[in-house]
Amino acid sequence: MKDEDLVQKIKDKFDRDQGYWSSIYDEAKRDMMFLSGEPDAQWVGLKKPIGTALTIDRLSSVVNQIANDIRMNTPAIKVIPGDRESSEDVAEILSGLIKNIEYESMADSVYDSAALSSVRCGIGFMRIETEYEDDTSFNQKICIKRVANPLSVYIDCTSVEADGSDMKHATILQEILVSDFKEDYPNFDPSSFKEGGIERQYKDEDSIFIAEHFYIENKKEELVSPDDETMRRPVVRKVIHRVLVSGKDILEKTTFPGDYIPVVPVFGEEYWVEGKRYLASAIRRAKDPQRMYNYWRSVETSLLMKQQIAPTMVAEGQISGFEDEWKNPNSLVVQYKLLDATGNTYPSPQRLPPPQIPSGIVNAALTMAEDIKATTGIFDASLGNKSNETSGIAIQRRQQEGDTATFHFADNLTKAISYAGRVIVSAIPKIYDTARILNVMDLEGNVKKVGVNGEITEDQQEDVDLTRGRYTVKVTTGPSFTTKRQESADFFGKIAQSQPEMMQIVGDLVFKYMDLPGAEALSERIKKTMDPRLLDEENDPMAAQYQQQMEAMQQQLQAAAQEMQAMQQQLDNKQADTQIKVQSEQNKVEIESAKLTLQQSEMETDAQLKQQELEIKFKELEIKEQELMIRLEELRMQKELKELEIMTNNFNAQNQEDNSGEMEKEDEGDNGSRDLELALLQGNSAAIQGITNLMQSKKNITINRDANGLMESLTVM
Repeated sequence: MKDEDLVQKIKDKFDRDQGYWSSIYDEAKRDMMFLSGEPDAQWVGLKKPIGTALTIDRLSSVVNQIANDIRMNTPAIKVIPGDRESSEDVAEILSGLIKNIEYESMADSVYDSAALSSVRCGIGFMRIETEYEDDTSFNQKICIKRVANPLSVYIDCTSVEADGSDMKHATILQEILVSDFKEDYPNFDPSSFKEGGIERQYKDEDSIFIAEHFYIENKKEELVSPDDETMRRPVVRKVIHRVLVSGKDILEKTTFPGDYIPVVPVFGEEYWVEGKRYLASAIRRAKDPQRMYNYWRSVETSLLMKQQIAPTMVAEGQISGFEDEWKNPNSLVVQYKLLDATGNTYPSPQRLPPPQIPSGIVNAALTMAEDIKATTGIFDASLGNKSNETSGIAIQRRQQEGDTATFHFADNLTKAISYAGRVIVSAIPKIYDTARILNVMDLEGNVKKVGVNGEITEDQQEDVDLTRGRYTVKVTTGPSFTTKRQESADFFGKIAQSQPEMMQIVGDLVFKYMDLPGAEALSERIKKTMDPRLLDEENDPMAAQYQQQMEAMQQQLQAAAQEMQAMQQQLDNKQADTQIKVQSEQNKVEIESAKLTLQQSEMETDAQLKQQELEIKFKELEIKEQELMIRLEELRMQKELKELEIMTNNFNAQNQEDNSGEMEKEDEGDNGSRDLELALLQGNSAAIQGITNLMQSKKNITINRDANGLMESLTVM
């Protein structure tokens, strides 16, 4: 994509996002201005009373109460394994690495700033960045940065998740002086992103906007199974692009490692109406009661200012000559005349009561104060003020009600930190991908060094590969380490108070967790009086000696265990050999049995085949016998035909001789010829029938022979 096309595409997405968030940001801006402390900031939209217009801010303490409760229970990121290639040990190292990243990034202030913005105006932001470790290194590290102006961030308007994790793009506006722009980007002409790249002449003292835009590119790839190369399926890999643009140019182009947009929103009170998102701050619904509270307190003050000094009633001419003294009637001594011009006595001057303030004004102010509590959910007990609750349980319950009414602000911060943890975990394998030594931090803030990706420290047992496995994030909420330290000190102190004999066991811990000058030295001194078996510090001589004895005993136990393990190994080997022999004999028996079974089966098969062969032989003999009988019958018939033929020939010859000598005996001769021909005909018929029977027998024999051959073939098969 060409640079100008990419710039235009970024502007189009920004215009859509800006149109979506503009109404939300307008309300947020009014909330911030309401608490800004600017003169008349809380009088916008309200007519001031005649006289003094006061601003008695009761909402800032509400905001601070909610934000400070969140600070005392900062969520902590914990990494947990996500697949079979991941492990608990590596997950613990990743948790310590993230905690160290938070420490070096001063993430507490980042979280506090984002939470405070969500409480004050309904939305806050933080971001994840990468930078080089120092000016002499090519190794990068991950950082957590704050966003001072939350209204300069515009995330994807189609995002609907409570933590914004489904956003596909985000834009961060940055205001910069033209002089700074020329110094940072000397190859580009100044142009403002918000002005759409309109070309005009800028002065060095002018300000312009540049935009940092993140977007996701989905790249289609083919996943091949490591176990079977024939198993393939299409997958989508995410690439996070970072583009820095001015009004018309692309200033920088990079990528961010991981699978998520590194911009983390922290929403305040979120609700949806007809598919439209709305965000509210903690003070959004309390602004009107605050305005009216300011109004009625201002009216009350104006009335009091007008009657701050009660009037004094004197007779005419009674203070003549003492006017200067009576200008300050509250002084200790004021003079007045006792007699008038006629000599009569003046009555003493009398102080008149001031006019009373209408009770309605006072009650209205009190009512607005209660309305502020009701709309924020923060009551006097939550603020530490005395209220109508008298028992400790009642006070505690009212405090819990206040915490519950505003818990969604803390919960939304937890969701945001969870998303930040997922962004960091997805980026770690790509940032920390070389052999190096990293600092990891435990829960108490102790830092230790761990070698990763082929680098190993002296006290490290095995290598840690951060590029393997998939890990996920779980966020836990609880008191910060400072609070836990105080709780530990209080816990051990109560034990020592209720059971003084326990001081011989936990005395060093009682003072170890006290944040007092000399507490550490006192803890070390108490250690010297304790049983060495209770101590495991290397700098204690007795503990070290005891530790050496324990290590020697452990070595002896380990040697004995190794010897027993060797003996057990030998026994296991013998048992294994015996088992192998037994198994071998069993296998031999099974093989011999199988052979016998096979031989028996073969013998039965041979017997069946031989029986079938004998039956076939018998059948063949029967067929041959039938063929022989037929042949004999054929020879007999041929002999008879031959004899008949001879007799016929002889008869014909005799007949011819008789015909020549005895013509007179014609009738008798004709009769004899007929008889002889009839006999010949009958003989021929018998011969013919015999020949026909003989041909049919040959045909049957052929059919039987073919059938026997087919049966023999089937039997062999």
